Amino acid sequence: MSTVAHTVDNREIVVGTDGSPCATAAVRWAAEEAALREVPLRVLLAHDTGPRFGGEPGLHPEQVDAILDAGADAARRVDRDLDVRPQQVVGWAVPALLNAAGGAGMLVVGSRGHGGFASLLLGSVCQQVASRAPCAVAMVREGVHAGPVVVGSDGSEPARGALAVGFRLADERHAPLLAVRAYYPPTPPLGYGYQSLVHAVGDLDQATADRLAGDLRPWRQRYPTVRVDTAVVHGSAAGALVEQSRDALAVVVGSHGRGRVTGALHGSVGPHLLRHARCPVMVTHERQRAAVT
Repeated sequence: MSTVAHTVDNREIVVGTDGSPCATAAVRWAAEEAALREVPLRVLLAHDTGPRFGGEPGLHPEQVDAILDAGADAARRVDRDLDVRPQQVVGWAVPALLNAAGGAGMLVVGSRGHGGFASLLLGSVCQQVASRAPCAVAMVREGVHAGPVVVGSDGSEPARGALAVGFRLADERHAPLLAVRAYYPPTPPLGYGYQSLVHAVGDLDQATADRLAGDLRPWRQRYPTVRVDTAVVHGSAAGALVEQSRDALAVVVGSHGRGRVTGALHGSVGPHLLRHARCPVMVTHERQRAAVT
């Protein structure tokens, strides 16, 4: 029987802020997660002292203090007993975030902002942080998000890490979990009958569902109170996950940590999901996966 060797991650959570409304939403989301895990929360502001890209002036010390104080206050409004650790770093967002993530259990950022985190998740910064961070990266959008934790599961090793993070998140937030597996049915040869095609695709769907159920079995055992649903869909994983994100608490996917999102989530799926998902997106990394024996 498969079992999951589960280790609780008690490392701090790091959240990037620049004082924008979306960054404040990210701080609140990160504070909720830190409170649930009973870990410290580091509120990080990366900024330039000189002119920034586009000629915008850098931040003055008074502005830096005000942004960090506002971020810390937003976190403590979630939980007044939370261990909040404000920090400023002079420099570009990517190395500042990646450096802080080195000792973190999770890195949280907003989907857009200004100042040191301008358009953080809309271009190369997003992809670099999501693919290179040594811990899970959560991209948070403004608004209230409810529903299941949606996990993209393609059967790969990194997808096991996504399942580990997804089940933990669902358990912490008392939410159901929806595991999604997408594939393209093979194109039938000329002359292949319609009824034969229907039966063949049906058999493929059942085999795919069975493999997905096998991947989920040890996690169901580890988290027996989490309600689990599955979906096997034809076509693009990106489209399927974006569609599910409309009514989701979060979407979780795995990354190889080598600059691209993995397996069924390859190619442009990662950037597409980060840009178009309607809920927070979490990208996990291969080194995080729990051992399954």
